[in-house]
Amino acid sequence: MDGLTQEHIDQLIACCKVISDPPRKEMVEDRGHKRNDMRLISEDERYAFSVFMRVNSKFQENFSIGLVYLVPDERNRIDLLRCNGPHGEHANDFHADSHHVGCHVHVAKFETLEQQRFPLLYAETTKGYATYEEALRYFLKRCNITGWEKHFPLIEKLPLFDKP
Repeated sequence: MDGLTQEHIDQLIACCKVISDPPRKEMVEDRGHKRNDMRLISEDERYAFSVFMRVNSKFQENFSIGLVYLVPDERNRIDLLRCNGPHGEHANDFHADSHHVGCHVHVAKFETLEQQRFPLLYAETTKGYATYEEALRYFLKRCNITGWEKHFPLIEKLPLFDKP
């Protein structure tokens, strides 16, 4: 992780990515969640990523979609970005803010990585999505994933305004 800066973190999130290992056609039920995953590679093939998609089986509004950077030649993984639905307030040092009661986006910050703290401590509330399907579309666009329409055709047809 040497040489990692906030600019590099932001570039990893924004770089053009293609799906190298596609998601399953349907989510799999596992321990109270519907789950799916996929692998990405940057268009220039310099960086590898994994994506996780989770939806609580009982509370559909409780979901999480995340982008993870797979550090080359290391066992390290860095959580870069995660789109969440509301999942209640937290009462610990890491999540003292009330952003968890609404839809929110966690973004990796260099300062927390440098301090070896929870990498996605920072979160911003968003009105960019309200459901899992809207969040998935938001995520795919924000993370600059090309060709996603082939794997998520129903998401492409959502009548949404494009929001950053």
